[in-house]
Amino acid sequence: MEILFSMPFWASVWWVAYLILSYRTDPYTRGPLLMFFVAAMLSYGMHVFAFLDMRGVVTDTIYYVANLCVFPFMGLYIRHLTHEKKRAWCWLLWAPAVIMLFATLICELEGLTDAMLAFVIFARASFLCQVVFVVIYGRKMLLGLIGRADDFYSDERGETLKLLRVMLLVVSLAGIVSVLIVTLGWTFGIRRVFITLLMVLMGVIWWIFGYQTTRLPIFARVPPADEMSKKQVVKREHTTEKDFGAPTLAEQTEFKLRQALEEYLVKDEPWRTPDLTIVDVAKALGTNRSYISKIFNTYYHTNFAQAISRLRVEEAKKVLMTSSETGVALVEEIIERCGFPSEASFYRVFREQVGETPMAYKRRLKKE
Repeated sequence: MEILFSMPFWASVWWVAYLILSYRTDPYTRGPLLMFFVAAMLSYGMHVFAFLDMRGVVTDTIYYVANLCVFPFMGLYIRHLTHEKKRAWCWLLWAPAVIMLFATLICELEGLTDAMLAFVIFARASFLCQVVFVVIYGRKMLLGLIGRADDFYSDERGETLKLLRVMLLVVSLAGIVSVLIVTLGWTFGIRRVFITLLMVLMGVIWWIFGYQTTRLPIFARVPPADEMSKKQVVKREHTTEKDFGAPTLAEQTEFKLRQALEEYLVKDEPWRTPDLTIVDVAKALGTNRSYISKIFNTYYHTNFAQAISRLRVEEAKKVLMTSSETGVALVEEIIERCGFPSEASFYRVFREQVGETPMAYKRRLKKE
């Protein structure tokens, strides 16, 4: 029973050791992730002490402080992952941990039992608020990252987006199970068997969370959308034309930019480059990526990744119709000529847009 109950603790220990060894690969995001698992390790370690009836002033203090740091560090990790701007009020998430550090020590040393009970209620209420806030705000940040990844890279990065969507689910489940452990488990005195089952589930969640976060590649960390610049190509100036029916300067510039974009995609064929990003296109046209994104969304009703994928698929269709190659050689030729980052990416995008596999499409063309 003790082994099952301690699963979250051992899961946290494992990921703490792993992150220490791999910290240098990406300190910006792995730093907060490491601190998150350290806080989880201490919190669930103190859970084990409580389960074994080995509680004391030190264990209680460590438990309350560490427990109130777990979800704030998760929120910090997600903010670093998504490159969201710093919010001054986010630091308030750590306030309950600081309060409980001093409150627990003072109450235990002075024997203020009634005051300690009040602070315990405060700690549980603060923890629940932290969980709700981090889950909601964290989901918002992750959804924003998924949307920006779709609009930033020329390939839709199916595997990475899948990892991020799993993270969304794991963060939500972690919040639900944590609330159950704190409220149902300790507040209402539910039997230890039920608590053990929740702890096993939490251990599995932490294993999955650690596995998913350490698998995320660097390119998944998409910077936020550009802010409005003073040197924008499309300037928000009022027209001096007396005829208000005439196009504004912004409309004229936007039309020229749209023409330049179409000409660039057709003549220069930048989509043949596997790691093409919207920033590359914007630099080539001497503009801001926000306006390239706007043109795709407004005039073509799609995002950058989908637009580039369509161009690649159309070229792939031509290769399938004209190439004398077959099998692996044919696929390699398509990947090289059309700019798909990988074979898996080619098959996935082609099937999504055409509705059948490349080979099935080729066979159907021969029959027709």
